[in-house]
Formats: sequence, structure tokens, C-alpha cells
Amino acid sequence: MNIRKITAVLLVSVMLGSALTACSAPDADDTPETSDKSTESTAPAVTEPEETKIPSGLPKAMDLEGQVFTFYGKTEKGVYAEEENGESVNDAVYARNLALNEKYNFEILQISPTNQATPTKDILQNVQAGDDSYQVLIDGPRNSLIYYVSGNLLYDMNTLKYQDFDQPWWFHQLNDSLTLMNKLFMSANAFSLTSRQWLYHPIVNIDLMKDNGLDINNYYQMAYDGTWTLDEFIKLIRVGAADLNGDGVRDNNDRWGHSADDYSGYCLAVGAGYLIADKDENDIPYITAATEEAINLWDKLVNNIFADTTNYLCIRNIKNVDHIWTESNRMMQNDQLLVQISMLEDGCREYEINYGILPIPKANAEQENYIHTASCFNVPMFAVPISVKNVDDVSFVLEAMAYESYYNVLPVFYEAYLESKLARDVQSVDMLEIIHNTLVMDIGSVYNWGSYLTQIYKVVNQGKNTLVTHDASKRTVAANAIADLIATIQAGNQG
Repeated sequence: MNIRKITAVLLVSVMLGSALTACSAPDADDTPETSDKSTESTAPAVTEPEETKIPSGLPKAMDLEGQVFTFYGKTEKGVYAEEENGESVNDAVYARNLALNEKYNFEILQISPTNQATPTKDILQNVQAGDDSYQVLIDGPRNSLIYYVSGNLLYDMNTLKYQDFDQPWWFHQLNDSLTLMNKLFMSANAFSLTSRQWLYHPIVNIDLMKDNGLDINNYYQMAYDGTWTLDEFIKLIRVGAADLNGDGVRDNNDRWGHSADDYSGYCLAVGAGYLIADKDENDIPYITAATEEAINLWDKLVNNIFADTTNYLCIRNIKNVDHIWTESNRMMQNDQLLVQISMLEDGCREYEINYGILPIPKANAEQENYIHTASCFNVPMFAVPISVKNVDDVSFVLEAMAYESYYNVLPVFYEAYLESKLARDVQSVDMLEIIHNTLVMDIGSVYNWGSYLTQIYKVVNQGKNTLVTHDASKRTVAANAIADLIATIQAGNQG
């Protein structure tokens, strides 16, 4: 897969476009956090007329004989609701499961262990032993699921009986970016509500823009026209920075054009077409982290953003605060940040400032589509362990849940977040739709072959492009690691 040739597949109109998460992100360079935040809203369900629905492709009659299907791992709010509680998304999930239970005679159970950092690693031995207690695993692809792939412990979802990955209730680009040898070991779909939490994009202080003679509508129009680029982003973040207390020291007491953390900085590169690893015509990865084109991009990012200690604040370098993202959010609320690359979540609704949402900028106007990525640690994705005996039934359940969620849960989800004022204007809703529908995952960051992602963190934090030196010492190591993984998968196929 070449990320530069991805064609964005827009969801149908039932998806009104918004995002779930928060202006908070992982607080350690390589350590995932979890989020169990929920929103409260009374948005009504929106039911699509039957004659306008895409046929599910599933059998019209199916009796699963009261089977309980257990989802184990990261908490995914789109899987299970114990009871109705008046919160619209919860109640839509509950109603979906109840309807499926009545129609197909099965039940859903979700187990969320205390360890939400690498939750499915805890049951690795169970799966190896053939324990069929858990039918679906939920985890971030960077976390414990990599142990399952290297152990040939997951079904190739492309071989499952009922999955139709061409349908809009599956994340097409995300799936395509994570395949190995055309095998898909983990996926996300329309009931992946929490996965929408970990998408990175610019949040812009509209009032600060006005104070500096800028109009957010001009930037919205660039996004619509496909001309919102890194050059325009760089010009924007050079506006409004100031040494507010006049002490000559640039820190969190001052105003900045742009703040982000290391992963957010990496997301800027991905948005411009960067990949640590791409894949060849046989869907086998190879390292692209330090090609001439990649190094030129990182030189541009470093020279114009990450090394600019006047306009750019790397929040990893904020000192003497309890939590760097809490401090960054305080600065945003206090009109000390023009642009924050982060995630949209419940806490943002408390902002008294006016803010807008923009996509991650393209490398240039010739780039075909906007590109966005999510936390490879925290975005919950689904996998089916080989210990599952009733795999066709599991396949049916996943497709039925995804299909029903597309029509009866996602509309409620989006309307709830619109009504909760996470999006302040209709243009931001459009921007969020672009963001959600251009989601990919860099397979090089998922497996971190050669520790390139870790090195990128240093580039962003320190404002020095050291990728050429790193590549010289790690390219062979990374290539060998890729070859070992591919050989393991091939051996598993033969076995």
C-alpha cells in the first residue's frame, strides 16, 4: 500500500461527522494511557429508512442458540451497555444488542481488565493453550496484539466467512494500512466508537486569530479546496506568539503559535505522506523512514516548526507541572495557544474560548487527500484468536454488530457530540468528517522496527533531525525484524 495513493472513502450521510476525544494524550514517550470518559446527551436515535439501507449480505435467518460472545481487552463503549441509563450513546448500544439478541438469539459480554495498557497480553497463555473463553480481543495494535501476530495466534480476518470489508461499516484505509501479506489480523468498524477518540488534528483558537487579523473561514475554505498545506500551517503558527511576562524566557507563562507533543509532531509528518514503513506489491513492509523525500520533509518540519523556540512549544519540555496535557489545555483556555494539535474530547466543551477544527495539513496542494492517524497504542481494534472454535458464528456477530451500528448507533454518536457542543460550528463538523474518513496507521509505528518511532520522538522534542544517523545504524536491524516476522507468518500458514 502506498499512502500517497489512498483514495478517501466518505461515509454516507447518516454520519454527521464529529470526534470523540479529549485534549489529552499519552503522558510518556512510549507509554500508553487509557480513557474511560463518557459524554452525556439526550440526542434521539436516527433510524435510516429500510429502503435506503445497503443490504447487509447476512443470512436473513440465523439462530445462534443463546451463545455468549465475550469481548476481552480495552474498554470499547460501542460493544456493550449493561442497561439503559438515559445517556443516548449508551442506550443506542443497549438497544442494538437487544435487537440483535431478539433477532439472532445471542448475547454480548465485555470484560475490561484493570490493566488497560496491554490488556490482552494477560490472556496470551490462555489463547496459546486453546482456551476458548474469549471470542474477540480488543487492544491497540502497538500493544499486546503484536505478540499475537508474531505467535500466529490470530485469524486472518480476510478469511472469515461473513466479513465484507468493502462495506462502509468497516474502516477501509485503516484495514489496508495494517495488512501483512494481504492478511488482516485486526480491524475496526462502525461500533468502534472509542477508536474515534485517538485521532489527532489541529484545534484553533478563533479569538486569537481574530486578534491577529485572521479569519477562520479562510482556513476552512482552504481545507474544502484541498489547499490547506504545511506552508499555510507554518505561516499560521508564526502569528501571535509573545513573551507575555517580559522575562525573556519562553515557557508556559507566555503565548505560543503552536503546541504539541512528540506523537502529535509525528502525526504532522504522516499527514504530509510520511511513513516509517511502506509495503510492496506483495504487501510486505520495507523501511521508508529515511528516504531522500522523507528526510527533506523532516528537515522542513524541524527547521520551520520543532526548532522554532519562539513559536513552537513542545509540551514534553514544560517543567514543574503535574500533567503536561492539563497544563497545555489550561494554556489553550487562557488564550496562550493559537493552535494545539491534540484530540477532541469532553473537556473541550468547557472551553469558554471559540475554537475551530482543521485537518492535519497536506504536504502540498498536489497531495491527493488529507491523511490522519491515531494513537497506535490506544486506538481499540478487534482481533479473533485462533483458540475460537465457533469462528463462523463470531464472524457473523461482528458483521451484524457493525452493520446495525452503522445505521442505529453512529448517527446517535455523532448527534450526541454535536449537541454537546464539542464542535462549535458546522464547518468544524465538516472538518471532523474529513478527519474520520482519512484514517490510516503506519505499520512501521505499530511494530516499531528499528525503533524509528522512538527516534522520531527525539527529533520532535529536541528540534534536531537525526533520522539519517539513526537509519544508518538501524536499517539492517529493522529489515531483519521484518523478515523474521514475515517468515513466522509464512511458517504459520504452512502449519
